[in-house]
Amino acid sequence: MMSALNDTSMRSLIRISLPMMLAFMSTHVMLFVNRVMLSEYSLDAMNGVATAGMIAAVFQFGIASITSIAEVYVGQFNGLKQYEKLGKPVWQMIWFALSSQLVFIPIALCLSDMLIPESLHQHGLPFFRVIMYFGCLQALFTALSSFYVGQGKTILVTVAAVIGNIVNVALNYLFIFGSEQLGLDPMGAIGSAYATVIASIVQVFILFVLFVSPGNQKNFGTSKMSVDLSMVWGCLKVGTPAATGHMLEIGAWSVIAHILAGMGGDYITIQNLCSTFFLLFSFFTEGLQKGIVAISSNLIGSHQIDRIKQVLINGIKIHCGVMLFLIIPFFVVPQVLAQPFMIAPSSDLALYFSQAMQLLWFFFLFDGLVWVTSGVLVSAGDTKFIMVVNACTAWFFAVIPIKLVTLYWNVSPGRVWGVVVCYAGVNLLFFYRRYRSQKWLKLDLGSLKS
Repeated sequence: MMSALNDTSMRSLIRISLPMMLAFMSTHVMLFVNRVMLSEYSLDAMNGVATAGMIAAVFQFGIASITSIAEVYVGQFNGLKQYEKLGKPVWQMIWFALSSQLVFIPIALCLSDMLIPESLHQHGLPFFRVIMYFGCLQALFTALSSFYVGQGKTILVTVAAVIGNIVNVALNYLFIFGSEQLGLDPMGAIGSAYATVIASIVQVFILFVLFVSPGNQKNFGTSKMSVDLSMVWGCLKVGTPAATGHMLEIGAWSVIAHILAGMGGDYITIQNLCSTFFLLFSFFTEGLQKGIVAISSNLIGSHQIDRIKQVLINGIKIHCGVMLFLIIPFFVVPQVLAQPFMIAPSSDLALYFSQAMQLLWFFFLFDGLVWVTSGVLVSAGDTKFIMVVNACTAWFFAVIPIKLVTLYWNVSPGRVWGVVVCYAGVNLLFFYRRYRSQKWLKLDLGSLKS
């Protein structure tokens, strides 16, 4: 696998990214199926869970963004051939993930009523509380995944994700709708939360057992569980800015959900449907970014920085190729996408949905290019820039314009996403300028080399 990590060809990038794409795809398909199930149970349940899930993601994804920085350290240690150190950054982030429960539990107990829109309390509130009681699971999975992603062994992460997501879908159906044979009453939204937590535990368990296997303990130092405060600080120093940016960005989306929930049922329904299909199809951009991070961090570790440009070019080609394919569902037959949610073809909601899907394609195009470019920046530790730009563009070019547009203009639910497209375009310009400036080449992860 070392040859693949130092190979900048498109074939190598696909080889490393594809397993991660499949892992993300299984997760995103699982989320999509869950929302379809909830929409059959109750459209209000789907809206409540989708909105609550987005708000929970502000905190979960924020912590997970920090723990994921271990993959950069693993990748650079791997590039330096210091294999005995690969387990060390992973353990630091495992301990950090576990300690994050000190944040998640108080949020669940004290802030739930305030964070979830009052109109969505019936279904969103119980879902949010259960998810937050086990909030560290996503960060644990990300920390353990870093051990494999940094080495390019992404297939193991895929296997764990697929198994967990199969469990999730099965339990979601069982818990949401109940079972007379098993004596289970329908639980709706809270049943979906229970299923998600159990599946996450399964995924973490699989990766942890593999992580501490005798072979990994011998070859990669995964038995060294002690806390190294200097490395924890190094990981936090690099990971916290990006995590803060992601939290502020997702927080902006949560505020948008609050704004649209106050506009009426069609607005929040279209918003949640757009976010559902964004999650469904964004697996390839997330997996592609992981591949770029893995190869770029290894190239940086082996002092082959001049070869990173070709990795980025190949990433852009792959993304644009996928976007050409997605023209069919988003522009030609959007009604096919609407069918699982039982939207009447002749209804106003169907018209809004078609309008939103076309705009969502452009958002996908720009946002995916941001993910590709940020893969290079993350591999170099340029996370402060990511924090500032993601936070500022989301709030100044998405939240504020959407508030003004919905307040002063009569914009249909399907056209609101035009503002979001503009935000994604501005974000892309900032990331492109940063890459061209080459300031990220001058950064150093500091404690890594020590």
